[in-house]
Amino acid sequence: MKEEKMKLPKMTLDEFFTTQDERDNKNREYVRMIPVKEITNFPKHPYKVKDDEEMFSMAETENGIILIIKIALLHFILPGAIAWGVSYLMRRKGIIKDGEMKLDL
Repeated sequence: MKEEKMKLPKMTLDEFFTTQDERDNKNREYVRMIPVKEITNFPKHPYKVKDDEEMFSMAETENGIILIIKIALLHFILPGAIAWGVSYLMRRKGIIKDGEMKLDL
């Protein structure tokens, strides 16, 4: 009768004397803090940011008040005026009747 050999996983001595948690943590991704001095540009990266006059002219910002007025106009005032205008026209043509959209609470 042949004796069956016990099959053990192939492991190095270092792996053999470590815990399962240590082996799992070895393959896990983690965040590593590096000094800013070690960060460099990617020389073969396809996208480049050029710090020239053209870039600065594109990045110029408007006055803050004018920007707030534009946002209010485009996101609140104009949509409200358009909705009111459409509603007014639909009421004049009889498509929407008074009290038709009233909620009974």
